[in-house]
Amino acid sequence: MPSNINDFDKDLRLFAEVKVPGDHLAGVKKVAMQVLAGVVNKTPVDTGRARSNWMTAVNAVPSETVEISASLSREQATAESINRGTGVIDSAKPFSSISIANNLPYIGTLEYGGSKQAPNGMVRTTLAELEGKT
Repeated sequence: MPSNINDFDKDLRLFAEVKVPGDHLAGVKKVAMQVLAGVVNKTPVDTGRARSNWMTAVNAVPSETVEISASLSREQATAESINRGTGVIDSAKPFSSISIANNLPYIGTLEYGGSKQAPNGMVRTTLAELEGKT
C-alpha cells in the first residue's frame, strides 16, 4: 500500500509500464496460437499444400506462399505451419497485431465448402469456437 501520492504515482507507472503490456501481450499471443492451431488443424489435406501455407506476421498481413516439392502428410504439413507461426508469434512485442493468412488461390474455395473434409471451412469454424469460449 503506498504511503503517499508519490509512491502511488510510482506504483501506477510501474503497473502501466510492466503489467498492462505483459498481460496484453500474453493474451494476444494466446489467441493467435489458438487461431493458428484451429485453422491449420481444420484445413483439409490432399498434398499438404493448403495446410502448410498458413502464414503468420506481426504488424503486417502475410502475402507469401510456400511451395512444397513433394506431398506432405497431415503431421508434416501441420508442423510446418505451426512451427513457422509459433516463431513469429513469439517475436511479437506488446500492443502488436498478429495476422494469420493463407494466400493460395484456392483457399477461399476450401473455406466455403470446396472440401468434404472441411465442409464448414476452417476460419469461420475456428472463430466461432473461440467466440463460444468467451
